[in-house]
Amino acid sequence: MSLVGRVFPKYAAASVQMGVHAAQAANFAKAAAQAPALGERLDNAVRASNSFDHAITASKELPVRRLVPNAGKYYAGYQATKAVVGLIVGSGLVPGAAARVGRNEIAAARDEYTTGVSSYQASHGTRFERFRALDWMNAALEDASQGVRMLKADDIARPLLQGIDRTRSDIRSKRELDPAQVRAVQDLLGRATTAFDAIIAEASQAASK
Repeated sequence: MSLVGRVFPKYAAASVQMGVHAAQAANFAKAAAQAPALGERLDNAVRASNSFDHAITASKELPVRRLVPNAGKYYAGYQATKAVVGLIVGSGLVPGAAARVGRNEIAAARDEYTTGVSSYQASHGTRFERFRALDWMNAALEDASQGVRMLKADDIARPLLQGIDRTRSDIRSKRELDPAQVRAVQDLLGRATTAFDAIIAEASQAASK
């Protein structure tokens, strides 16, 4: 780790996470632009919008704005991809479009939660990696919150958000993660995905009649 990372681990972690989120956003945005079908374009635009949002959040952790020369691009990317999502959902051309948005929010939360857990478990107690893991948990909680709001299933929503928050709290307090708790969160994320898949399948079937 660099000297900056050792002396200012929170800022170093925010800088790294900003770059990671921005790179993911660019990849998803490119995939959305090149997608041959509207449904696939919607999927990637949701993920791009989320990643741009997380890059913006990470940039706000840095103490000096001029250290973030691409901040304007992150905001522009977020607005552009958010607009694409709104246009496709509003067009009515993609069956179950709103549910697809929710499913992608949950997919993002799953990836972020898994990465955060792995990052923390491999951190060897370094503050730099702990701050990175906390960023992933914050992202997971934000995206999961958006996803379950669309699902409207309290038996999934409440324990899922509480579980992610508990993992985040354990990381913040430098406690060892409970494997059963981690599995419970992953199971709830899977249940949410299955529920969205059922809604999408029903909408697609209705549209084909």
